[in-house]
Amino acid sequence: MLAKIVTLSILMLTLVVKTNAQSIPLSAGGNASNSNGSVSYSVGEFVYNSYATTTGIVIQGVQQAYTALDLPVTLLTFSASIQDNSKVLINWITVSETNNDYFIVESSNDGISFKKIGKIDAKGTISTSETYQLVDVNPASVNYYRLVQVDKDGKTTYSEVIKISLPNKDFASVNAYPNPTTTQLNLQLKSLTSTNISYNLLTLDGKLIHTERITGISTSIKTSNLANGLYLLQIQDGNKTIKTFRIIKN
Repeated sequence: MLAKIVTLSILMLTLVVKTNAQSIPLSAGGNASNSNGSVSYSVGEFVYNSYATTTGIVIQGVQQAYTALDLPVTLLTFSASIQDNSKVLINWITVSETNNDYFIVESSNDGISFKKIGKIDAKGTISTSETYQLVDVNPASVNYYRLVQVDKDGKTTYSEVIKISLPNKDFASVNAYPNPTTTQLNLQLKSLTSTNISYNLLTLDGKLIHTERITGISTSIKTSNLANGLYLLQIQDGNKTIKTFRIIKN
């Protein structure tokens, strides 16, 4: 009897599985690919597995739903600037608006608690740029502003918060009189909110004659002991010189 010898060959495959996904969903067709292969997709985010073997690559995938989100307003700029050392102009520019009803401007002294200071009607739906403005006629020394955009269906969107600081209101209307002076110089402030205000009386070459803290809106400075000539009177808020007067002593 002849013995029949059968040789059985077993093919061992090494299977490598990798899962891949688009980092950003797209609203139109295209290709998703990596080093292990590529696949065409229609609309949405395609999540796919690539199976790499010694004989080839197999790709399996699934299409995920995609939702397009239209923002109601595209805001180009939102800024604030000081006017007349006492007011703040809030300005913003949009480049497109969809179903936009109105804007509310809110202000805060601490950046936490906001209050409404004005309302501006919007343009509805436009695809061109539009400029809006509002003036805060009674700002604080430090101001935070934000913009609230309101849709016609009542939905709201908040802008970033911006900050602007005004010169100390104590010095918005400060006077030194009479000038020229003989025996006494009077210093008058509009208000006194800071607790660190002082004055320096100096010679023209910067030599300090006298310094004193200001504790009220009216301050008297004795000048009868000064020689006739020119002097400098500096108003200080801490270490910062806010205003300087040139004083004539007769």
